Amino acid sequence: MQIIPAFQNPLDDRRRWDGSPYQSLGLTHFVGVSGVERSRLDVAANFPRSHQDAGVFGYDDIMRPDQITDGQSQTIAIIGSGELAGPWILAGGATVRGARRPNYFDDVTGFGSRGMKSEGAAAMTADGAAHFISADVDPQVFEALCTAHGAESPPNVESALQAAQPIPVDKRLRFRDAEMSD
Repeated sequence: MQIIPAFQNPLDDRRRWDGSPYQSLGLTHFVGVSGVERSRLDVAANFPRSHQDAGVFGYDDIMRPDQITDGQSQTIAIIGSGELAGPWILAGGATVRGARRPNYFDDVTGFGSRGMKSEGAAAMTADGAAHFISADVDPQVFEALCTAHGAESPPNVESALQAAQPIPVDKRLRFRDAEMSD
C-alpha cells in the first residue's frame, strides 16, 4: 500500500491504483527497460541479458554496468511508464517493460511521462543521467537506446537524449521532503 516518492513523477498526480483487485496500491510512474520486442510474441524481459535485443532489466536478471557494451550513457535503463502506471509491488509488466513496435509512445502500452512540455518520456540512462526522450524520436534511434549491446550505430543517438526538463521548485520540494506513506 505504500507510496514511494522516488517511484513517482512529481508532475503526475496519480498516486494509487484505482480499481479492483489492487485498489489503493502505490503506483510507479517508471519502468525498467527490458529491450526491444520486434514481434507480438517477443517478451524482452524473458530474453537472456546477453541477447542483442535485451535491455538492462529482465524478469530474472539485471545487467551489471560492465555488461552494457553499447555504453552506459547511450542505454536507457529507466523510462516513464506512460498512461499504464501500475502498482510497483506487482513487478512484471508494472515495473519492467520492453519497447514494442510500432508505436513506442502510445496510450495503451507505450512509454511516456505526464506533465512534460511536449509528448515523450522522462528517462534515465545506465550512467544515472536524466533525459527527456521526445515521442518524435526516430524509431531506429529509440531501439538502439533501449538495447544494451545490440551494436547498432544509428545516427543522432546523442541528439535523442535531450536535457531533462527541470521540475518546478514547488514540486521538487514537496517530493524531496515526502516520506513513504500508507
